[in-house]
Amino acid sequence: MNTLFRETMKQIHEQRYYNKYTGQIILLEIAFSGKDVGCKI
Repeated sequence: MNTLFRETMKQIHEQRYYNKYTGQIILLEIAFSGKDVGCKI
């Protein structure tokens, strides 16, 4: 699951999804792998 989290954070930063928002931003990762679900702030 850790590899999946690294990939999701990489995608968030590469795509810069947060650029359209101002103020304090909290990045939330949600990863799905089969029946496993993980969440990381």
